[in-house]
Amino acid sequence: MTIVLDSASAESFSAVSSVTHAHTCAGANRVLLVGMNCPNASDYITPASPPTYNGVAMTQVANNNVTGTAIEIVWALVNPPVGTFNILFTPTSPAHINLHAVSFAGVDQTTWIDSTSSFSETYGNTPRSTAITLAAGSVAVSFFMARLSALTLTPGSGQTLAASVIGTSVSTSGASYKTDATAMEWAFTGSQPAVVHVVVGLKAAAAVGATETTLSGPSSGTTGVASSNFTVGANGTITGTVTVTPGDAGNGGTFSPTTVAISSGTPTATFTYTPASTGVKTISITDDGGLTDATSLSYTSNAASSGYAPALFTMRSPSGVHFFGAHR
Repeated sequence: MTIVLDSASAESFSAVSSVTHAHTCAGANRVLLVGMNCPNASDYITPASPPTYNGVAMTQVANNNVTGTAIEIVWALVNPPVGTFNILFTPTSPAHINLHAVSFAGVDQTTWIDSTSSFSETYGNTPRSTAITLAAGSVAVSFFMARLSALTLTPGSGQTLAASVIGTSVSTSGASYKTDATAMEWAFTGSQPAVVHVVVGLKAAAAVGATETTLSGPSSGTTGVASSNFTVGANGTITGTVTVTPGDAGNGGTFSPTTVAISSGTPTATFTYTPASTGVKTISITDDGGLTDATSLSYTSNAASSGYAPALFTMRSPSGVHFFGAHR
């Protein structure tokens, strides 16, 4: 299964005693990551006091800090509820906090962490790169913080910015992600600030094998005229190549093409149907891959227009009203 970004959000808070941030999760096999950083003393946000999402405490997965100057902590929640809920957090003292929330779909729900990596430096030079080792298909998620305001932060090559770069009056931070990364990098402007970089690797969920075919398409058309496309697919990953044959229960219609092929590389295919007579037809498919056949569809074939229509008009004369008609 491929890991995809579900949603990303970010917000800055200045000298606050509590944090409330709304985030939306959707998709299947979800994981929510929340990166929070603080340029105050490093005990203002601590692993021992996690945020909650929809009232559920999150788990700390990685952190790093420059003692007394800057800290970045990343928390996670596996299988967060679908919908929009608040992330709530209370620092130990009023603090300047940057928060990035990034949720992904397609993540393994049991061994979802592939690996983690982090880096901190009192006087950071640009660019800063942090190496990470990932399995194929895993996604690296990077949370970067610099203790300097109004910086321009730029993620490295191939990295996608998650939400936006944000900052308080004393810090700037960003989040980004990349599939199959070997390192995550950030470039920044400004003189050497204290920097903290935390990277979390997410492991992809195993592909779910197909057990049945799927069929969708139009519900009606015209006798003797090719329909719009019917689409054939499957409910999971297809092994090998599966040949699918459409039929209309012996009602004499024709299909183009007469068979289609689907595979993991080409998971869908289309065909059209030309009915031979009027009435309701049953469109079904069979396959040679041992998959359960999709539910049949009903297709109503309507008679073609005759092309006959009267054209009537009237003319008034001294002798009365006259009606004229013509066939067209």
